[in-house]
Amino acid sequence: MANAEFLAFGVSITLLRTEEHAQGVDRRVLPVYYSDNLFHLWPRSTKHISLEHIMEIGSPSAPEDLIVLVEGWNVHSMYVKSVKRC
Repeated sequence: MANAEFLAFGVSITLLRTEEHAQGVDRRVLPVYYSDNLFHLWPRSTKHISLEHIMEIGSPSAPEDLIVLVEGWNVHSMYVKSVKRC
């Protein structure tokens, strides 16, 4: 969920691996299907985004090992760790 006190332009989200981010590498996890991955956010509004990532059998990463990068044209980038398994 994203929230803004001003109009946020061109907000985008990217799925990353927590371990790689800790090492200074922000490489996208692919493939990921987003309910919306580029949007504008009006002041004091919220937006819920769904992500679907199909993990390969034997993949070393669990959903808890993933973070979401939220960034936009006029907003500070932020990392959100709450990735929930469905």
